[in-house]
Parts: sequence; C-alpha cells; structure tokens
Amino acid sequence: MRTFSKYLMLFMALPLFCLASCSDDETPVGNTDNGGEVTPPTPTPDPEPTPDPAPQYEGFEGYMFVLDQSQIPNLGGYEPDRSAPQAKLMYISPEGQVTLDAFAGQDAALGFDCRFDKVGGHFVIFAKKETLADDQPIGKATVIEGKSLKIESQHSYSFDKTMEPDFIVAVSKDMALVGFEGRDILSLDLKSGKSQQIATFDYNRNISGMGYEGKLFLFNGNTISILSGKDGKKESAVTVEKSIRRVYSLRSDLLLIRTNEGVGYIFSMKENAVKGEVMMDETLSWDGAALDEETNMLYVAGTSSRRDKVYTLTVNDKTAEPKLFYTIPASDINKSKQVTGAIRMGINPDTRDLYIGHVADLVIVGGPGARRSSRAGYISRILLTKHDSSEALLDPDEKVRIEDMFLFSPMIFLGK
Repeated sequence: MRTFSKYLMLFMALPLFCLASCSDDETPVGNTDNGGEVTPPTPTPDPEPTPDPAPQYEGFEGYMFVLDQSQIPNLGGYEPDRSAPQAKLMYISPEGQVTLDAFAGQDAALGFDCRFDKVGGHFVIFAKKETLADDQPIGKATVIEGKSLKIESQHSYSFDKTMEPDFIVAVSKDMALVGFEGRDILSLDLKSGKSQQIATFDYNRNISGMGYEGKLFLFNGNTISILSGKDGKKESAVTVEKSIRRVYSLRSDLLLIRTNEGVGYIFSMKENAVKGEVMMDETLSWDGAALDEETNMLYVAGTSSRRDKVYTLTVNDKTAEPKLFYTIPASDINKSKQVTGAIRMGINPDTRDLYIGHVADLVIVGGPGARRSSRAGYISRILLTKHDSSEALLDPDEKVRIEDMFLFSPMIFLGK
C-alpha cells in the first residue's frame, strides 16, 4: 500500500514537471525585450483594397456620341456649300435626352469632312479639311478629354494636294494614323502636331483601316492585315474566303465586313477572328449596320434603289431572308424619296435602344448641279425591348430633328 501511494504521488507530479520544462524551452509568445516582460505581438493590418480605376469617361457612362461630319464636297453631284457649318459633336443620354453642342462655351472649330474615334479616355476628331478652300489641303486634329469634354489640343497638318486621305484612325490618345490612297501611312503626333511617314504599302486605292488597342487593321482584297500602330510593321494577317468591299464598326472591337459576294462577316479585332456570318441580298446597299448581341440580330440599312429602309438578319442563319423592320417616314425625306448620305445606326448595349440617324434635303433650288439649300438631320430611337425584331415599324418611339445637319458619323456608345 505504501509502495502504491509512492508511485501515485510520483505519477501526479510528472505533468507539473513536464509543464515547467516545456515552458522553459519554448520561445515566449510576444516581445520580451522590454525588461523581460512578454507583450502581445503587433497585429498585421489587413491590406487596403485596391480601388477600382475611375471610368475613363466618368459621367458619360451609357451615353451615345455622334458627330455631324459636316460638308462633304461634291456629295451626290451637288456643288459644295461654302457657307456650310463646321462639324459638331452631339451626345444622347441613356434616357434619350439630346445635347446638340458638346462644346458649349468652348472655341471648337473642328473643320470639315471629319472622322471620329474613341480611344484611351479621349475622343479624337480629325478633319480632312480645315477649311473648304480647294487650294488648302490642310487637315486638323482635335483631342478631347472624355470626362470633361474639354479640348486638350488642336493641330493642323499639311498634306500633298494630289493625295486624299482614305482612312484616319486613332491608335492611342497621343497618336493617329492616316492612310493616303491606299499606299502611304502617316503617324500624327497629337501632342506636338508633328507627322511622319511610317509605312508604304502596295494596296488598292479603296483600302480601309480600323484601329484597336494600339494596332491598325487594314482591309484589302480578302486579307485583313494587323500592323503595329507605332511603326507600321506587319504583325499578322487573317484571310477570309470572300473579297472585302466595305467595313462597318459595330462596337469598339467588333466589325461587320461586307463582301462582294453577298456574305457578311462579324469580325472581332480583339480575337483576330471571324465570329459569325450573314447572307445578304445584293440589292441591300448596307449604308449602316448595328448588332443586337442579346438576340444575335443584325440591322442593316438601305437598298440599291431606296435609302429609307432598315432590314433585319439573324447572324449565322444562312437561310434567313432580310425582313423589313423600319421605314423612314416620307416627311423626313425629300420629294424623290431619297435620304442624303449614309444611314447610321447603333444599339446601346446597356439599354438595347436602337438609334437610326439620317439626313434629308428639305429644299432643293436651281437646275442640274445646284447645291442643296437646306438640310435637316433626324435621330430616331426605337426601344427594342418593346418591339419584336420581325415587325415593321411605322414610327419610332422618339425622334429628334437637328437643323443644318450634313452627315452623321458612326455612333459611339460608352458602356456603363
């Protein structure tokens, strides 16, 4: 009995011994530099979340911008109107409110026969003619800050009289590229105003160009060439089966390519690949185009004999026939039932509103070769969420009339 009590007392003492030994060997938790006292460790602060970058076009999310490209000399056989107003920039809110002058209070002489691009939080407007004088082959570039719509810079560029700019694209907020007669490509420094030739290509006269993320896309024959926007060097190429006739912008990275064989390609500049096809009746002139990505429905405007119609086609449905969707009212066009210039269309991807812009002659005076004496532009707004894409509409949901319009540019939408 004594032996058992002795071993029991020894067994009970072991945990206390081990606890004391382990405490002596372990490193104390905390800081012991302060007189041997143990202080709790300093907690590691949680990293602050990285704020999302401010939108490049803050305050204009969901808006649509469109430019009146102004006078185009000798359009439709008429003489240029020397009193024509210069180009002007307009925008429409997601609710449909129209602002006709984006540069109210600013001295914004933009020039004539303009091109319009969105790039890097800026808008770039390039006029092929700074004035309408025939003996002054001078272009003009205007750079606009996208949040405030303040004009940051304007520069004039002199060109050879014998060379007409075929395409003008912005590849960055500081640089634009101009292609002349499908041959020479010049880079324009939008900060300093300097220009230099960066490439020469053996292409056909009617080559077209588009810009995306610092690259230049050239369309010629059945080849899409991708060039560096910095030095004009060819990086890659994509070949399509049919010969390219015309290119339309559907959004910043998506194009519609019309071919001579009645096939339309939906082409992604982001992926350098064809994403879909549509079959077109050759009688459709394709003055303008818009894509509703939610329904995969393509809207195309104009026919070879009438430029007052809008038709629908389903992408990748090669058996689908074009369906009449919208007819421009006769009150919006002249007596010959002809719309002046191209019909422009675009779909707001956030609200699915279809905008149709066209210009109509109101009065034509004089005999053959007489100039137009009065023009008006119209922007119609059709709410696709309220209408089936197969029904023909007689009236839009909303319409605005714009005095002294000449030609709409392709529409640019700023996503939310």
